[in-house]
Amino acid sequence: MFKGLVDGVTALSKVGCSRLFLDGSFVTSKEIPRDHDTAWDPEGVNINVLDPVFYTKLNRKSAQKDKYRGDYLLTTNITTNRSTYMLNLFQTVRESPNKQKGILLIDPIKDPCTRGVRYVP
Repeated sequence: MFKGLVDGVTALSKVGCSRLFLDGSFVTSKEIPRDHDTAWDPEGVNINVLDPVFYTKLNRKSAQKDKYRGDYLLTTNITTNRSTYMLNLFQTVRESPNKQKGILLIDPIKDPCTRGVRYVP
């Protein structure tokens, strides 16, 4: 699962993504996490070279899990530039909707896991 996460982060860094928010059982104390959920910010992303698995609606979740071992959701709609509810959802404790939790912010372009991978417009 970690390799899938690194591969997804790397793919997004190659197209200019500079903000990812990581959630899911992968960022908990679970000994064997089930998955990772990632919300990515499309600002600055060259969608012309973006892997279609990140935004194509047809079988998207299944294709993302097959290729990157997790879900990749947008923080902002690419076409309207309007915020989605993903960050609020990620920070809400499912069992206690009035309680908030932390999530991880990753800069894919600067992250050590993707060192050497640089965005070229």
